Amino acid sequence: MMINHKKVSKILSQVLEVEYIYISSYNVFTIINNFDIEVLSHIYDKEIILHNQFPSTLFDFHVIFRYNKDVNKLNLTEAKQIYKRKKEK
Repeated sequence: MMINHKKVSKILSQVLEVEYIYISSYNVFTIINNFDIEVLSHIYDKEIILHNQFPSTLFDFHVIFRYNKDVNKLNLTEAKQIYKRKKEK
């Protein structure tokens, strides 16, 4: 079963530290700026929700820490961006 991009985006973006979400086939790349165990815990909770809502969908989740790098330099060329958090002014 195909990944529902809108649902993935809606659920994972509830974690405020999530800056970008990319998808490539069954891979879901969640991008945050820095390593933070509490943020990871919240992301993992959202991943469990997605697994439970879509039990027949194959997911392979990845969290990427960009450490202030430009997201375009993360080499996600095969992945499609489905979410970008708007910058606060």
